[in-house]
Amino acid sequence: MLQTLKEKLGVKLINREARAFQIFLEFYKEASGKSLYTLDFKQVMGSDFVISLGISLRNDNPNARYAFNNVQKLNKGAGFYFHPVGDNLVPTFGKNIEMFTHKVGEEELGLLLLLELFADKDKLPKEIKEQLDRERLLEALGKDSAKFDKTFTKMMKKKESFALIVGEDLYFHKESKNIAIYCGH
Repeated sequence: MLQTLKEKLGVKLINREARAFQIFLEFYKEASGKSLYTLDFKQVMGSDFVISLGISLRNDNPNARYAFNNVQKLNKGAGFYFHPVGDNLVPTFGKNIEMFTHKVGEEELGLLLLLELFADKDKLPKEIKEQLDRERLLEALGKDSAKFDKTFTKMMKKKESFALIVGEDLYFHKESKNIAIYCGH
């Protein structure tokens, strides 16, 4: 129907969400060499450590919530949940979940922390490496470094398969270009 209106009236069809996602994927592809993310929710459920960033598991995507929950319950997994709005549902998924209830707009810091914790730093560009300071990032995200390090060490025992769920909050972020590039690394 929309296509017919476009053709008959000569109007432009604008979908801001699709455009934001397209731009995000262009920067992701530039950094990763892949045009799309490589995991689906079935593969996420096969992991034993899952990270959610830029998505409200309670409200935004039931499939993401189901996958995150399954990793905790069925795989005895662990995970990080980054979101500016606290969610009392997520901690019920399991005891090995670290919640990061950060300020609005600090999703970029969350991804930098993930790069600091998990990335092969030899493969990162210099300008990203210069931003990787675990203590500073944890403090900015409201965490005590010593306490987090102890918890993280415990969470990582016997973890072999990792998944990252990113949500549409990141596509509209003022630093979406950097975030897409970080996701690609």
